[in-house]
Amino acid sequence: MVYTTTPQTVRPEAQTPSLHSQTHKSRSDNKMNKLVVYEHPDFKGLSQEFTDDVHDLVALSFDNTISSLEVFGQPWILYEHQFYRGNVRVYEEGRYNFTKGFNDVISSMKLIQDNLSNPRIILYEHINYQGISRTFTQETNLTFGDMNDKASSHVVQGGVWVLYEHPNCEGHRIVAKKGECVPDYRSLNFNDRVSHIRPLKSGKPTIKKVTILWDEAKTESKQQTIDEIISENQTPHEQAFTAGQSISKEVTISQSLTFSQSSQITLGSTFKISSGVDMFGIQADMSLELKMELQLGFQVEKGKAESKTTTIKREFTLPAKVPPKTRLKIRVVQEQVTYDLPVEMEVWIGSEMKREMANLRCNDGSKITLNYSSDQL
Repeated sequence: MVYTTTPQTVRPEAQTPSLHSQTHKSRSDNKMNKLVVYEHPDFKGLSQEFTDDVHDLVALSFDNTISSLEVFGQPWILYEHQFYRGNVRVYEEGRYNFTKGFNDVISSMKLIQDNLSNPRIILYEHINYQGISRTFTQETNLTFGDMNDKASSHVVQGGVWVLYEHPNCEGHRIVAKKGECVPDYRSLNFNDRVSHIRPLKSGKPTIKKVTILWDEAKTESKQQTIDEIISENQTPHEQAFTAGQSISKEVTISQSLTFSQSSQITLGSTFKISSGVDMFGIQADMSLELKMELQLGFQVEKGKAESKTTTIKREFTLPAKVPPKTRLKIRVVQEQVTYDLPVEMEVWIGSEMKREMANLRCNDGSKITLNYSSDQL
């Protein structure tokens, strides 16, 4: 039988403080962490969804029934018996089919809500943290080093680890969490048996809230002549305007998002940036089209084109007549306005919330004006 480790007295070095001062943990907010279990393989049959620990699946009429499952967000520990006892398996974000070994044997489940960043474990050669020690921060096959089948105690200083009896994550296993020090593997029937270790990983980050910081926004504007129309009437009589009655110009509005270099948002993460636009400050100067773009929302998928361009038309009616002995000049002027908008994002990684910054850059070239001037000939 293999059991999860039980809390022991925590040594001083195991109380390393978190390095993420802007991180907020919420154990009650598990909306982004869930487990969906199915009666049959290939995600078929009866199903149930869980967001919190379940100590007894008998009470929910789903005991010894699970044959496939889906994990969203944080990993889950699944136990062979009720009240978190017996053989264990740990599943990170993904979809799993049970074809052998653990099919139809699960009776209780736990959601791992621990901070999984900065994993760190110290293995000791002898019980009570004596003998040779080795510190690990990533998945390791111990058969390639000098600690294979030698560990007798451990201290976890960060993350949650799975310790395996055999290489390549095979054989019996125990789950070790930060703050749980195990001074003697003999109590777990695991002494001198560890050959592979790996830290658990959170699922993909979830962007829960995106806020445009209007008070910190910056703008830059420049004008350029994009067309010029000249018509001369050298006669003493009024003449029809030779350029026609109207002009039409295509202009663009573009939006692009730049993530911070330290962003933990992974490829494929999607979210929407949107804002209700009031009539104050920078927002009041935006074109109606750009305001609508922000109200509808800018959909972003990291790793793909994190930009959007909209093409619109502007049409203007020109004067129908040119006065006698007059040169009429019409300049078509475009004002290109660039808005740099800081964006604050609440990024949830498992049960941890971190605030990240990004920059939304909007280029608005939709403002077109006609400047008229005339000279006597």
